[in-house]
Amino acid sequence: MRVLRIFMGWTFAIASVVCFLIAPFFFLQIIHGDFYALFSLNSLLFSAIFPAMAIIFGVAWWNIWKQRPSAKGWGVAASSIHILLSLWMIIFRSYPILSCQGFGLILGTVGLIAFLWRDKVETVTDKSELEDNPT
Repeated sequence: MRVLRIFMGWTFAIASVVCFLIAPFFFLQIIHGDFYALFSLNSLLFSAIFPAMAIIFGVAWWNIWKQRPSAKGWGVAASSIHILLSLWMIIFRSYPILSCQGFGLILGTVGLIAFLWRDKVETVTDKSELEDNPT
C-alpha cells in the first residue's frame, strides 16, 4: 500500500499544478466578460474552486511526501475530489464514462482504497520486549 500511496501522492502533485494553471483562465474570463457576468454565481464558483482544489491536492501531496500522520485524511479528501469531479462531469455534462472522466473515477477509487486501507499492526511476539518497556 505504501507504493500505491506514493503513486497517488504524485498524481495529487500533478493535479495541483494543473489546477493552478487552469485557475487564471477563469479569472481572465470574468475580468474580460461583461459587467453582469462578473457577479454570476457560476463564474464566482468556478473562479474559486480551482485554487481550492489546487491547495487540497498540494497539501495532500506534501503530507504524503513527508509521511505525516495526516496524509491519510488529506489523501481521502483529494481522492474524493477526483471521484466527485468525475461524477459531476459524467452526470451533468454528459461526458462518456469511457473518457478521461472514467480514468478520474478509477484514480479516485484507487486512492480511497489506498488511504482507507488499515495499516498492518505489528504484534510483539517476544516477552523480553515487553519486560524491557515498563509502560
